Amino acid sequence: MVASTESGIKTPADAVALAKRTPGGAKAASGGVATSSHLALELFKREMKIDMLHIPYKGGAPANQDLMAGQVDLMFDLMSGSLKATIDSGRATPVAVMQASRIPALPNVPSAEELKLPRGTHIRSWQGIAVKGGTPAPVVKRLHEAVVAAATSEAFRARVAQLGSEVVTSGKPEDFQAFYLRELARWQTVVKDAGIKPE
Repeated sequence: MVASTESGIKTPADAVALAKRTPGGAKAASGGVATSSHLALELFKREMKIDMLHIPYKGGAPANQDLMAGQVDLMFDLMSGSLKATIDSGRATPVAVMQASRIPALPNVPSAEELKLPRGTHIRSWQGIAVKGGTPAPVVKRLHEAVVAAATSEAFRARVAQLGSEVVTSGKPEDFQAFYLRELARWQTVVKDAGIKPE
């Protein structure tokens, strides 16, 4: 969660208070309808029982521009080198890392867990590798082992850390499949409850 310096938001509690005292709710930008930044907003609204005016942009860059200009109050964004640069330059205020732990790229920004935010507000964007259904199990196992070896190399971890992200691997392919199915069910519920429709 990152806020406009003009909004006065320093904590999630400030964001909730602003939403409650602002007709129509505080203005919250996203990179577009049903993007991770939009879904994170919907999680926060639902769990904190508040309303916010969702303003979808055509991508994260224009949303960030308006956040820095004070045209919107806050947004949820993926950790990236450009977001870190924006925060480090003082053009936006980091409010919280919406997961259980802090991240190395922003060591002074508290996590949602530390701030005692409901677990339902936590969100992590992730990427994975998938293969076509029916791929023989030995092939999947060999590919999994190769990907884990590459992802846990020092060079790869260092590069990912530079980008403000972190490496998480699964113990076996079935673990990742189970995680994927849990995430699919979670986001289907959020999309349905929020009434999000394809554009």
